[in-house]
Amino acid sequence: KPIVPFKHHGWTHTVLFVLLSGLFVVPIALVGYWSFVQFGAEIPVNIPMPSEFEYIALGIVLYIASVLGGLSHLFGDTLSTAGGTLLIRPWKPVSNNHVRIGVTTAGNPVYNTGFFILGVGSHLVIYQSFLGII
Repeated sequence: KPIVPFKHHGWTHTVLFVLLSGLFVVPIALVGYWSFVQFGAEIPVNIPMPSEFEYIALGIVLYIASVLGGLSHLFGDTLSTAGGTLLIRPWKPVSNNHVRIGVTTAGNPVYNTGFFILGVGSHLVIYQSFLGII
Protein backbone atom coordinates (compact mmCIF):
# COMPACT_ATOMS: atom_id res chain seq x y z
CA LYS A 1 0.00 0.00 0.00
CA PRO A 2 1.41 3.43 -0.95
CA ILE A 3 2.47 5.82 1.80
CA VAL A 4 1.24 8.93 -0.02
CA PRO A 5 -2.36 9.36 -1.22
CA PHE A 6 -1.46 9.99 -4.89
CA LYS A 7 0.26 8.27 -7.80
CA HIS A 8 4.00 8.92 -8.12
CA HIS A 9 3.75 9.70 -11.83
CA GLY A 10 0.57 11.74 -11.47
CA TRP A 11 0.42 15.49 -10.85
CA THR A 12 3.89 15.47 -9.23
CA HIS A 13 5.40 14.83 -12.68
CA THR A 14 4.15 17.96 -14.41
CA VAL A 15 5.91 21.15 -15.43
CA LEU A 16 3.41 23.10 -13.33
CA PHE A 17 4.37 21.11 -10.21
CA VAL A 18 8.08 21.67 -10.91
CA LEU A 19 7.54 25.44 -11.19
CA LEU A 20 5.39 25.64 -8.05
CA SER A 21 7.55 23.34 -5.94
CA GLY A 22 10.51 25.65 -6.52
CA LEU A 23 8.47 28.47 -4.98
CA PHE A 24 7.96 26.27 -1.91
CA VAL A 25 11.52 24.94 -1.58
CA VAL A 26 13.48 28.18 -2.05
CA PRO A 27 12.12 30.06 1.00
CA ILE A 28 12.84 27.03 3.18
CA ALA A 29 16.42 26.88 1.86
CA LEU A 30 16.89 30.63 2.41
CA VAL A 31 15.62 30.38 6.00
CA GLY A 32 18.00 27.49 6.58
CA TYR A 33 20.90 29.52 5.18
CA TRP A 34 19.93 32.56 7.27
CA SER A 35 19.70 30.35 10.38
CA PHE A 36 23.14 28.92 9.70
CA VAL A 37 24.62 32.40 9.30
CA GLN A 38 22.83 33.71 12.42
CA PHE A 39 23.28 30.80 14.78
CA GLY A 40 26.25 28.90 13.39
CA ALA A 41 28.83 30.82 15.38
CA GLU A 42 30.07 27.59 16.97
CA ILE A 43 30.86 26.15 13.54
CA PRO A 44 34.43 27.04 12.49
CA VAL A 45 33.42 28.43 9.09
CA ASN A 46 33.51 32.15 8.41
CA ILE A 47 30.42 33.03 6.37
CA PRO A 48 29.75 36.77 6.09
CA MET A 49 26.18 38.03 6.45
CA PRO A 50 24.85 38.51 2.90
CA SER A 51 23.21 41.72 1.80
CA GLU A 52 19.56 41.88 0.77
CA PHE A 53 20.61 41.87 -2.88
CA GLU A 54 22.70 38.73 -2.29
CA TYR A 55 19.74 36.98 -0.66
CA ILE A 56 17.56 37.83 -3.66
CA ALA A 57 20.27 36.64 -6.07
CA LEU A 58 20.69 33.43 -4.07
CA GLY A 59 16.93 32.87 -4.16
CA ILE A 60 16.88 33.27 -7.94
CA VAL A 61 19.80 30.87 -8.38
CA LEU A 62 18.17 28.33 -6.05
CA TYR A 63 14.87 28.59 -7.94
CA ILE A 64 16.58 28.07 -11.31
CA ALA A 65 18.50 25.09 -9.90
CA SER A 66 15.30 23.63 -8.46
CA VAL A 67 13.44 23.98 -11.77
CA LEU A 68 16.34 22.55 -13.79
CA GLY A 69 16.58 19.61 -11.40
CA GLY A 70 12.84 18.94 -11.66
CA LEU A 71 12.80 19.24 -15.44
CA SER A 72 15.80 16.93 -15.77
CA HIS A 73 13.91 14.37 -13.65
CA LEU A 74 10.91 14.64 -15.97
CA PHE A 75 13.22 14.22 -18.97
CA GLY A 76 14.77 11.13 -17.38
CA ASP A 77 11.31 9.64 -16.89
CA THR A 78 10.49 10.16 -20.57
CA LEU A 79 13.47 7.96 -21.49
CA SER A 80 11.78 4.94 -19.89
CA THR A 81 10.08 2.38 -22.10
CA ALA A 82 7.50 1.72 -19.37
CA GLY A 83 3.88 2.32 -20.19
CA GLY A 84 0.57 2.33 -18.35
CA THR A 85 0.59 4.22 -15.07
CA LEU A 86 4.30 5.06 -15.45
CA LEU A 87 3.70 7.32 -18.45
CA ILE A 88 4.04 10.97 -17.53
CA ARG A 89 1.82 13.78 -18.74
CA PRO A 90 4.05 16.80 -18.09
CA TRP A 91 1.76 19.40 -19.66
CA LYS A 92 -1.26 18.74 -17.43
CA PRO A 93 -3.64 20.56 -16.93
CA VAL A 94 -3.14 22.16 -20.36
CA SER A 95 -2.80 18.86 -22.24
CA ASN A 96 -3.46 15.26 -21.27
CA ASN A 97 -0.96 13.89 -23.83
CA HIS A 98 1.78 11.68 -22.45
CA VAL A 99 5.45 12.06 -23.40
CA ARG A 100 7.73 9.06 -23.85
CA ILE A 101 11.02 8.83 -25.72
CA GLY A 102 11.47 5.23 -24.62
CA VAL A 103 15.15 4.31 -25.00
CA THR A 104 15.72 2.26 -21.83
CA THR A 105 14.04 0.62 -18.89
CA ALA A 106 13.85 2.43 -15.55
CA GLY A 107 15.99 -0.24 -13.87
CA ASN A 108 18.84 -0.25 -16.42
CA PRO A 109 22.05 -0.02 -14.34
CA VAL A 110 24.15 1.36 -17.23
CA TYR A 111 21.81 4.29 -17.91
CA ASN A 112 21.21 4.91 -14.20
CA THR A 113 24.94 4.96 -13.45
CA GLY A 114 25.58 7.20 -16.43
CA PHE A 115 22.93 9.70 -15.37
CA PHE A 116 24.20 9.60 -11.79
CA ILE A 117 27.74 10.41 -12.98
CA LEU A 118 26.41 13.22 -15.20
CA GLY A 119 24.44 14.66 -12.29
CA VAL A 120 27.34 14.57 -9.85
CA GLY A 121 29.71 15.90 -12.52
CA SER A 122 27.44 18.82 -13.34
CA HIS A 123 27.26 19.74 -9.65
CA LEU A 124 31.04 19.60 -9.36
CA VAL A 125 31.45 21.88 -12.37
CA ILE A 126 28.96 24.36 -10.91
CA TYR A 127 30.59 24.30 -7.47
CA GLN A 128 34.01 24.87 -8.97
CA SER A 129 32.85 27.55 -11.41
CA PHE A 130 30.77 29.64 -9.05
CA LEU A 131 32.05 28.81 -5.59
CA GLY A 132 35.63 27.68 -6.22
CA ILE A 133 35.42 25.05 -3.47
CA ILE A 134 36.82 22.02 -5.27
